[in-house]
Amino acid sequence: MIKLSRERHKTAIPAGLRGIKRKEKELLLLKGKRDATLVFDSALWKPAKKQLKKETHNKCAYCEANTAVVAHGDVEHFRPKTIYWWLAYSYENYLFSCQICNQIYKSDNFPISGVLLPAPVFDPQADDNALNLLAGSLAPDPFQDNDGLPAAQFLQQMNLEKALLVNPYFFDPADFFKWEEDEVLKEVRLGPLDNTPETISVAQAAIDFLGINREELRNLRWKEYEKAKIFKDVLIDGNVSAALLQNVKDAIKDMMADDASFAGMIRYYVNKVWRLDLD
Repeated sequence: MIKLSRERHKTAIPAGLRGIKRKEKELLLLKGKRDATLVFDSALWKPAKKQLKKETHNKCAYCEANTAVVAHGDVEHFRPKTIYWWLAYSYENYLFSCQICNQIYKSDNFPISGVLLPAPVFDPQADDNALNLLAGSLAPDPFQDNDGLPAAQFLQQMNLEKALLVNPYFFDPADFFKWEEDEVLKEVRLGPLDNTPETISVAQAAIDFLGINREELRNLRWKEYEKAKIFKDVLIDGNVSAALLQNVKDAIKDMMADDASFAGMIRYYVNKVWRLDLD
Protein backbone atom coordinates (compact mmCIF):
# COMPACT_ATOMS: atom_id res chain seq x y z
CA MET A 1 0.00 0.00 0.00
CA ILE A 2 1.30 3.45 -0.90
CA LYS A 3 0.03 7.00 -0.34
CA LEU A 4 -2.36 8.13 -3.08
CA SER A 5 -3.38 11.58 -4.30
CA ARG A 6 -6.65 12.68 -5.86
CA GLU A 7 -6.70 14.79 -8.97
CA ARG A 8 -9.20 17.58 -8.39
CA HIS A 9 -10.20 19.09 -11.70
CA LYS A 10 -13.30 18.84 -13.85
CA THR A 11 -11.90 16.35 -16.33
CA ALA A 12 -10.87 14.00 -13.50
CA ILE A 13 -13.98 14.06 -11.33
CA PRO A 14 -17.13 12.87 -13.15
CA ALA A 15 -19.76 15.61 -13.45
CA GLY A 16 -22.36 13.29 -11.93
CA LEU A 17 -20.42 13.12 -8.65
CA ARG A 18 -19.91 16.84 -8.02
CA GLY A 19 -21.95 19.99 -7.87
CA ILE A 20 -25.70 19.90 -8.49
CA LYS A 21 -25.62 16.29 -9.69
CA ARG A 22 -24.06 15.19 -6.42
CA LYS A 23 -26.80 17.02 -4.53
CA GLU A 24 -29.44 15.22 -6.62
CA LYS A 25 -27.91 11.87 -5.66
CA GLU A 26 -27.93 12.77 -1.98
CA LEU A 27 -31.62 13.66 -2.34
CA LEU A 28 -32.25 10.19 -3.76
CA LEU A 29 -30.55 8.68 -0.72
CA LEU A 30 -32.55 10.79 1.72
CA LYS A 31 -35.85 9.95 0.04
CA GLY A 32 -34.98 6.28 -0.07
CA LYS A 33 -34.08 6.29 3.62
CA ARG A 34 -37.24 8.17 4.54
CA ASP A 35 -39.50 5.92 2.48
CA ALA A 36 -37.67 2.68 3.38
CA THR A 37 -37.08 2.08 -0.33
CA LEU A 38 -33.36 2.75 -0.41
CA VAL A 39 -31.62 0.89 -3.24
CA PHE A 40 -28.10 1.67 -4.44
CA ASP A 41 -27.44 2.06 -8.16
CA SER A 42 -23.93 1.01 -9.19
CA ALA A 43 -24.34 2.86 -12.48
CA LEU A 44 -24.11 6.10 -10.52
CA TRP A 45 -20.57 5.45 -9.22
CA LYS A 46 -19.27 3.46 -12.20
CA PRO A 47 -18.07 6.62 -14.04
CA ALA A 48 -15.50 7.13 -11.26
CA LYS A 49 -13.69 3.87 -12.04
CA LYS A 50 -11.42 5.08 -14.86
CA GLN A 51 -9.97 7.97 -12.86
CA LEU A 52 -9.62 5.95 -9.65
CA LYS A 53 -7.76 3.25 -11.55
CA LYS A 54 -5.44 5.89 -13.01
CA GLU A 55 -4.72 7.31 -9.55
CA THR A 56 -3.83 3.87 -8.18
CA HIS A 57 -1.60 3.23 -11.22
CA ASN A 58 -3.68 0.22 -12.36
CA LYS A 59 -3.07 -1.45 -8.99
CA CYS A 60 -5.34 -2.35 -6.12
CA ALA A 61 -5.22 0.49 -3.60
CA TYR A 62 -5.02 -2.09 -0.80
CA CYS A 63 -2.78 -4.99 -1.85
CA GLU A 64 -0.84 -3.11 -4.58
CA ALA A 65 -1.03 -5.99 -7.02
CA ASN A 66 -1.76 -5.20 -10.64
CA THR A 67 -5.48 -5.80 -11.05
CA ALA A 68 -4.87 -7.58 -14.34
CA VAL A 69 -2.94 -10.19 -12.31
CA VAL A 70 -4.98 -10.79 -9.15
CA ALA A 71 -8.52 -9.85 -10.27
CA HIS A 72 -10.46 -7.14 -12.05
CA GLY A 73 -10.93 -3.91 -10.15
CA ASP A 74 -13.98 -2.37 -8.48
CA VAL A 75 -15.02 1.08 -7.38
CA GLU A 76 -14.65 0.33 -3.70
CA HIS A 77 -16.67 2.10 -1.01
CA PHE A 78 -14.08 2.54 1.71
CA ARG A 79 -16.83 3.02 4.28
CA PRO A 80 -19.39 0.36 3.35
CA LYS A 81 -22.56 1.77 1.84
CA THR A 82 -24.66 -0.71 3.82
CA ILE A 83 -23.56 1.07 7.01
CA TYR A 84 -22.72 4.56 5.75
CA TRP A 85 -25.65 4.84 3.34
CA TRP A 86 -25.25 8.62 3.01
CA LEU A 87 -21.75 8.13 1.52
CA ALA A 88 -22.88 5.73 -1.21
CA TYR A 89 -22.46 8.40 -3.90
CA SER A 90 -19.61 10.31 -2.27
CA TYR A 91 -16.49 10.48 -4.43
CA GLU A 92 -14.39 10.99 -1.30
CA ASN A 93 -15.45 7.50 -0.18
CA TYR A 94 -14.22 5.76 -3.34
CA LEU A 95 -10.99 4.05 -4.25
CA PHE A 96 -9.96 1.37 -6.75
CA SER A 97 -9.62 -2.13 -5.34
CA CYS A 98 -9.21 -5.64 -6.69
CA GLN A 99 -12.27 -7.85 -6.30
CA ILE A 100 -10.45 -10.20 -3.94
CA CYS A 101 -9.62 -7.49 -1.39
CA ASN A 102 -13.00 -5.85 -1.84
CA GLN A 103 -15.52 -8.65 -2.22
CA ILE A 104 -13.94 -11.68 -0.58
CA TYR A 105 -12.23 -10.04 2.40
CA LYS A 106 -13.42 -6.50 3.15
CA SER A 107 -17.06 -6.77 2.06
CA ASP A 108 -19.09 -4.78 4.63
CA ASN A 109 -16.46 -5.01 7.36
CA PHE A 110 -15.23 -1.71 8.76
CA PRO A 111 -13.53 -1.96 12.16
CA ILE A 112 -13.10 1.25 14.17
CA SER A 113 -11.72 2.09 17.60
CA GLY A 114 -13.47 5.43 18.03
CA VAL A 115 -16.88 7.01 17.50
CA LEU A 116 -18.94 6.04 14.47
CA LEU A 117 -19.19 8.72 11.80
CA PRO A 118 -22.44 10.62 12.52
CA ALA A 119 -25.35 9.74 10.24
CA PRO A 120 -27.57 12.55 8.92
CA VAL A 121 -30.39 13.39 11.28
CA PHE A 122 -33.76 14.32 9.76
CA ASP A 123 -37.47 14.00 10.46
CA PRO A 124 -38.70 10.66 9.03
CA GLN A 125 -41.89 12.54 8.09
CA ALA A 126 -40.00 15.33 6.31
CA ASP A 127 -41.41 16.40 2.95
CA ASP A 128 -39.39 16.61 -0.25
CA ASN A 129 -38.72 20.33 0.22
CA ALA A 130 -37.15 19.74 3.64
CA LEU A 131 -35.00 16.94 2.27
CA ASN A 132 -33.95 19.10 -0.64
CA LEU A 133 -32.57 21.65 1.82
CA LEU A 134 -30.51 18.92 3.51
CA ALA A 135 -29.27 17.34 0.29
CA GLY A 136 -25.76 18.36 -0.63
CA SER A 137 -24.55 18.60 2.96
CA LEU A 138 -24.18 14.88 3.69
CA ALA A 139 -20.64 14.58 2.31
CA PRO A 140 -17.86 16.77 0.92
CA ASP A 141 -17.99 17.95 -2.66
CA PRO A 142 -14.79 16.69 -4.34
CA PHE A 143 -14.37 19.84 -6.40
CA GLN A 144 -15.89 22.82 -4.55
CA ASP A 145 -15.45 22.63 -0.78
CA ASN A 146 -18.22 25.16 -0.09
CA ASP A 147 -20.75 23.06 -2.03
CA GLY A 148 -20.95 20.27 0.55
CA LEU A 149 -19.88 19.17 4.00
CA PRO A 150 -16.62 21.08 4.61
CA ALA A 151 -13.62 18.82 4.05
CA ALA A 152 -12.09 19.91 7.37
CA GLN A 153 -15.23 18.84 9.23
CA PHE A 154 -15.28 15.51 7.41
CA LEU A 155 -11.63 14.91 8.31
CA GLN A 156 -12.35 15.75 11.95
CA GLN A 157 -15.18 13.20 11.99
CA MET A 158 -12.89 10.58 10.45
CA ASN A 159 -10.19 11.23 13.03
CA LEU A 160 -12.71 10.74 15.84
CA GLU A 161 -13.89 7.51 14.27
CA LYS A 162 -10.36 6.06 14.20
CA ALA A 163 -10.85 3.59 11.38
CA LEU A 164 -8.51 0.61 11.64
CA LEU A 165 -8.37 0.21 7.87
CA VAL A 166 -6.05 2.71 6.19
CA ASN A 167 -7.44 4.88 3.42
CA PRO A 168 -4.31 5.71 1.38
CA TYR A 169 -5.91 8.91 0.09
CA PHE A 170 -5.96 10.33 3.60
CA PHE A 171 -3.11 8.58 5.44
CA ASP A 172 0.34 7.27 4.52
CA PRO A 173 0.44 3.46 4.91
CA ALA A 174 4.20 3.69 5.49
CA ASP A 175 3.40 5.11 8.93
CA PHE A 176 1.75 1.84 9.99
CA PHE A 177 3.29 -1.14 8.18
CA LYS A 178 6.54 -3.01 7.86
CA TRP A 179 7.46 -6.07 5.81
CA GLU A 180 9.00 -9.31 7.00
CA GLU A 181 10.71 -11.72 4.62
CA ASP A 182 10.94 -15.46 5.25
CA GLU A 183 13.95 -16.97 3.49
CA VAL A 184 12.75 -20.54 4.22
CA LEU A 185 9.15 -20.20 3.04
CA LYS A 186 10.17 -17.67 0.36
CA GLU A 187 7.44 -15.18 1.14
CA VAL A 188 7.01 -11.67 2.49
CA ARG A 189 4.38 -10.75 5.07
CA LEU A 190 2.99 -7.45 6.27
CA GLY A 191 3.33 -6.59 9.96
CA PRO A 192 2.97 -3.58 12.28
CA LEU A 193 5.66 -0.93 11.96
CA ASP A 194 6.04 -0.70 15.75
CA ASN A 195 4.64 -2.17 18.95
CA THR A 196 2.10 0.53 19.78
CA PRO A 197 -1.47 -0.82 20.24
CA GLU A 198 -2.82 1.41 17.45
CA THR A 199 -0.26 0.23 14.88
CA ILE A 200 -0.72 -3.41 15.84
CA SER A 201 -4.50 -3.06 15.47
CA VAL A 202 -4.20 -1.36 12.08
CA ALA A 203 -1.86 -4.06 10.75
CA GLN A 204 -4.12 -6.83 12.06
CA ALA A 205 -7.14 -5.19 10.40
CA ALA A 206 -5.31 -5.19 7.05
CA ILE A 207 -4.52 -8.88 7.51
CA ASP A 208 -8.01 -9.87 8.66
CA PHE A 209 -10.23 -7.64 6.53
CA LEU A 210 -8.16 -7.13 3.36
CA GLY A 211 -6.40 -10.48 3.16
CA ILE A 212 -3.09 -8.65 2.83
CA ASN A 213 -1.14 -11.75 3.83
CA ARG A 214 -2.99 -14.22 1.65
CA GLU A 215 -0.79 -16.84 0.04
CA GLU A 216 -0.71 -15.52 -3.52
CA LEU A 217 0.35 -12.07 -2.30
CA ARG A 218 3.06 -13.46 -0.03
CA ASN A 219 4.50 -15.36 -2.98
CA LEU A 220 4.25 -12.50 -5.47
CA ARG A 221 5.91 -10.13 -3.02
CA TRP A 222 8.77 -12.56 -2.49
CA LYS A 223 9.61 -12.50 -6.20
CA GLU A 224 9.85 -8.71 -6.16
CA TYR A 225 11.78 -8.71 -2.89
CA GLU A 226 14.26 -11.27 -4.26
CA LYS A 227 14.98 -9.15 -7.32
CA ALA A 228 15.45 -6.04 -5.21
CA LYS A 229 17.78 -7.92 -2.86
CA ILE A 230 19.99 -8.99 -5.77
CA PHE A 231 20.19 -5.38 -6.94
CA LYS A 232 20.99 -4.32 -3.38
CA ASP A 233 23.83 -6.85 -3.11
CA VAL A 234 25.35 -5.63 -6.38
CA LEU A 235 25.06 -2.03 -5.24
CA ILE A 236 26.70 -2.70 -1.88
CA ASP A 237 29.47 -4.81 -3.42
CA GLY A 238 30.28 -2.00 -5.86
CA ASN A 239 32.67 -4.19 -7.83
CA VAL A 240 31.09 -3.30 -11.16
CA SER A 241 31.46 -0.57 -13.73
CA ALA A 242 30.02 2.86 -13.08
CA ALA A 243 27.56 2.36 -15.93
CA LEU A 244 26.27 -0.93 -14.50
CA LEU A 245 26.07 0.58 -11.04
CA GLN A 246 23.85 3.34 -12.40
CA ASN A 247 21.68 0.79 -14.17
CA VAL A 248 21.21 -1.06 -10.89
CA LYS A 249 20.23 2.15 -9.11
CA ASP A 250 17.75 2.94 -11.87
CA ALA A 251 16.29 -0.55 -11.65
CA ILE A 252 15.72 -0.16 -7.91
CA LYS A 253 14.09 3.22 -8.47
CA ASP A 254 11.78 1.62 -11.02
CA MET A 255 10.73 -0.94 -8.42
CA MET A 256 9.92 1.91 -6.02
CA ALA A 257 7.90 3.88 -8.58
CA ASP A 258 4.20 4.52 -8.00
CA ASP A 259 3.19 2.19 -10.83
CA ALA A 260 5.37 -0.73 -9.70
CA SER A 261 3.71 -3.69 -7.99
CA PHE A 262 4.39 -3.74 -4.24
CA ALA A 263 6.26 -0.43 -4.37
CA GLY A 264 5.41 0.16 -0.71
CA MET A 265 7.25 -2.99 0.29
CA ILE A 266 10.30 -2.17 -1.83
CA ARG A 267 10.44 1.37 -0.41
CA TYR A 268 10.39 -0.06 3.09
CA TYR A 269 13.42 -2.27 2.44
CA VAL A 270 15.35 0.36 0.47
CA ASN A 271 14.72 3.25 2.87
CA LYS A 272 14.32 1.65 6.30
CA VAL A 273 16.14 -1.69 6.21
CA TRP A 274 18.93 -1.44 3.68
CA ARG A 275 19.19 2.40 3.74
CA LEU A 276 20.49 2.54 0.20
CA ASP A 277 21.86 5.69 -1.37
CA LEU A 278 20.42 5.84 -4.88
CA ASP A 279 21.72 9.31 -5.81
